[in-house]
Amino acid sequence: MAITVGRISIENPLMLSPLAGITIPAVRRLFWRLGVGLAHTEMVSCAGLIRDNGKTERMLHRAPDEGPLVLQLFAGDVKTLVGGAEVALSLGNHFQAIGINMACPMPKVLKKGAGARLLDRMDVAVDMVRELKSLGLPVWPKIRKIVPDGDGPDTLRFASALIDAGADNVGIHGRTAPQRYEGRSDPEEVLKVARRFPGMISASGDMTDFESISHMMDGGCVSVFMARGAISDPFVIPRIRSKMGYNIGNCPFPQEPTLEERAGLFASLAEDLLSLHGERVALVMLKRFMSGLFRGVPGCGPYKRSIASVSDWPQAMDLVLDWRRYFERGIWNERYGTEHGDARGGDPQAEAR
Repeated sequence: MAITVGRISIENPLMLSPLAGITIPAVRRLFWRLGVGLAHTEMVSCAGLIRDNGKTERMLHRAPDEGPLVLQLFAGDVKTLVGGAEVALSLGNHFQAIGINMACPMPKVLKKGAGARLLDRMDVAVDMVRELKSLGLPVWPKIRKIVPDGDGPDTLRFASALIDAGADNVGIHGRTAPQRYEGRSDPEEVLKVARRFPGMISASGDMTDFESISHMMDGGCVSVFMARGAISDPFVIPRIRSKMGYNIGNCPFPQEPTLEERAGLFASLAEDLLSLHGERVALVMLKRFMSGLFRGVPGCGPYKRSIASVSDWPQAMDLVLDWRRYFERGIWNERYGTEHGDARGGDPQAEAR
């Protein structure tokens, strides 16, 4: 039931977005377990790669058992972009495609002429795609909605120019750069381009539920980028997979995972974070994902507060492994896969309310 997106064969159209400081290998492994069809690296600086910056080079690391992975790069000029991409590939890292970030609205990226600043420099953006194609991998630029300034290009014209230059897939975020991440994304702007280039456009922005994703897929988009919505509720991935008919085969999680399954996934994330990134990063990221992995579980407040308050990794890991103690009074109910009652003889469901 595989599909082809931008010359890459993937299991399903749900893709993990490139998220700065978030889509590190351990986090990508979490989302592979949950069933995404493809993932992106963090946004990697080509200038850092050219300068042999060790921290930047470590961002290229692939964890064991990762699926299709797109390397997301940013640069303010063609020479730096291609040079950085050549360095990345020369280090022996294997990626299925190279993404060009033309969407990031943050000032530290814009001031380098990169990210969404390229939306004002279509000639440079086009040259970037054309030159990057010479490396032999599919090229995936990611842009935003563009409101024309005078006779400048709109979203459709800009995307069309990138495709003419050889782009294999264009991701379009339905917010403008000045909006950053505020307000509502404009799905119709994305669909206008998708109808013109069926099978070549991926939707980004407010892709948080089955209805919003179905709307984009039915309108001609080939895939969708999952971002902040998936971080706040990771189990949205298996829920949507199931509703789309892709919950077949290797996706281990049902739409409503048991408490044991949630705790097991949390422990796996903790182990990956420690082994791949060290204690400091592991502690920060574990706290970041705790709420999402236990979202909606009755009675988990004390557990989440305990982890949020720890200041060192051994304490955090003890809590990860000792999760049952925080639910020993039978706070959870049959929906979460247990038959334990309240030790005092009370009604677990009543206490959960």
